[in-house]
Amino acid sequence: MPVSASHSYTLRVALGPGPVPTAPGPFPPAAAGYQLTLAVEPAEPAVFSLMTFTAMLPPPFIDLFDFSWSIDGQPLDQQGNAIQRGRPAPGSHNVLVIARGARPYPDPHGIELPPTLSV
Repeated sequence: MPVSASHSYTLRVALGPGPVPTAPGPFPPAAAGYQLTLAVEPAEPAVFSLMTFTAMLPPPFIDLFDFSWSIDGQPLDQQGNAIQRGRPAPGSHNVLVIARGARPYPDPHGIELPPTLSV
């Protein structure tokens, strides 16, 4: 069936910055196969930028974890693998995400419950 102009669409894909990996091991044996990474956009925020922090667990294991966030030691009430905040005051800041294994991987031969990871 041909596509008419009245039913066409445009798909745009943009790649963000690469993720920042967790510090090198040693990791507990339960962490084998899991790697938590954090991506921050934009890399050079302007005064009115909306900052996006995204936690990733490749391959897509995010549905197996519950996430908690803190900025400069202050816990945030947001959950999920991504948060957005206005640009903080100038200077360096600490962003912490903790991924707690909450649901088992559906493979009966895999690890029963994922570990707790942080970055």
